[in-house]
Amino acid sequence: MREHTPVTLQHIGADLPGLATRTTPAPPLTVKAAEPQHLAVRISVRDCSALPHRVNTPT
Repeated sequence: MREHTPVTLQHIGADLPGLATRTTPAPPLTVKAAEPQHLAVRISVRDCSALPHRVNTPT
C-alpha cells in the first residue's frame, strides 16, 4: 500500500494586479492525507482599471 504524504499550501493569490486574496486559515497550511481541511478564500477587486477587458468571460 502506498503511503500518502502531507501537502503544504504555501500561498494562494490572484495573478491579476487588480485583485487581492485573503485565506482563512492563512498559509502556510499543511493538510494530512485523508484529513479534510476547510479553507475559505476571499477574492476582492481592488482596482477595476487594472483588470483586463472581459475578465469574467471564460476562455
